[in-house]
Amino acid sequence: MILRDWCEIPADVLRAAYESERHRWLRVLQWDSAAAWHEIEHARVAWGLPGFVAIDQGGRLRGLVYYLIEHDRIDIGGLVSDTDVATDVLLDGVITVAQALELATVRGLLLDSAVALPSSLRIRAFGLERHLYLSKLLGVSETGVSRGQRLWARLTEKPMPSERVETADSWRPCDVDAAATLLSRAYDREGGRLFAPNNQTGEWQRYVRNLVAHVGCGTLNAALSQVIRDGNDVVGLALMTDIAPGTAHLVQLAVDPAARGARLGEALVGRACALLQQASYQTLTLMVSERNVAARALYDRAGFRHDATFLAATLNVADAPAAMQRRPLATAS
Repeated sequence: MILRDWCEIPADVLRAAYESERHRWLRVLQWDSAAAWHEIEHARVAWGLPGFVAIDQGGRLRGLVYYLIEHDRIDIGGLVSDTDVATDVLLDGVITVAQALELATVRGLLLDSAVALPSSLRIRAFGLERHLYLSKLLGVSETGVSRGQRLWARLTEKPMPSERVETADSWRPCDVDAAATLLSRAYDREGGRLFAPNNQTGEWQRYVRNLVAHVGCGTLNAALSQVIRDGNDVVGLALMTDIAPGTAHLVQLAVDPAARGARLGEALVGRACALLQQASYQTLTLMVSERNVAARALYDRAGFRHDATFLAATLNVADAPAAMQRRPLATAS
């Protein structure tokens, strides 16, 4: 298996790989990633977004990986491969870059679809945390009442601050900093490490700006995003993106810790489902850490199902040399 800099590869060679992965995401995640791949290809050509491809002895492209260098770490944006050897070679390529640049960490949130990805990551001493990709149908039942409307009605029948949720407004561009502050309060240091590795205000602000300005997590739907404000503060947030016609993604659900225990998060989800149904959406998707027991229980009650798994992978680069020596030698294809 040959590892090559993907910036040397003609666009038409990569196009087939992009299209194949796009169809996988449509089939498994109900997510049309065409806009994201277009943005990635533009970055590759325009300013040299770094990445590698794995090519077998017959000249066939068997996988690709792209990444960003952020301060003292590498963030893997995506990894696609159809053989275990390609997965090994691509990961080793990224680790070698991190070692050469004396970076501390390699990390990524990767769809568990590349062949032998979990074992390849573990062999290299990556720590892994599973994130569950969930979906909920918003269709109309036999009675003509949508699932989202039934959930919202059930929630508002019970003692809860539903009147506070009714005051939720749509997303405004000026909400970025207040939303970042809310997320920094809502996540503990370990839970928020995926989004803000050092739990710093600037990291949270950059994370929110990336969500609303880029298409990696879908295209922001400001009108259907729900924001509960208290003066200049944001105390509740359901941030929505569009990922395919008729499919929305709940990219962040957060409630101020001071307001927890009143089921405000559940009310936000119920309201979001009802509003999406009114806007003729058929499906709502989201992602949740397997370790977040409270959030998983909320989504179970709301009727979400588990469709796929992403792996949050983190490597301390100092551990990589020994880890790479322990892996079984791959046989070239």
